[in-house]
Amino acid sequence: MRWYHDERTWHHLQFSLVPMKSRRSLSLEDVYIKKFFQKYPDSKHEDAIKICGFDPPPARVFGQGQRVLELKETGVSEEEAMAVADMEYRLEKKAKKRAYARLKQIAKFQGKRPPPNPYPSAIKAIQAEERKYV
Repeated sequence: MRWYHDERTWHHLQFSLVPMKSRRSLSLEDVYIKKFFQKYPDSKHEDAIKICGFDPPPARVFGQGQRVLELKETGVSEEEAMAVADMEYRLEKKAKKRAYARLKQIAKFQGKRPPPNPYPSAIKAIQAEERKYV
């Protein structure tokens, strides 16, 4: 009976019913990346982690992550840096579209079938992977 008495007198630890919220660690560029995703919500699909890829996702490069920080270090204001990074992102997307259009044009002149798009839309790539299971 002694064990029962000891257990009754023992002060139990009290746990709060509200779970503790842990703080996320944010890097300097995360603020700009959130703004980029608000402006270009379709780019979230492009930013899927590619294990075999070496290129960082566009939101980190142009998406006002690294590029804005680089420009701010040179003395450019934040708004101008975001505008420049935004312009560079749009120019890169247009350049990829033009490159594929040129590939199709060359294939048409040679009388061959056009090659598959080397820069497919991230959404279309995901749909192609899931097509097997549908």
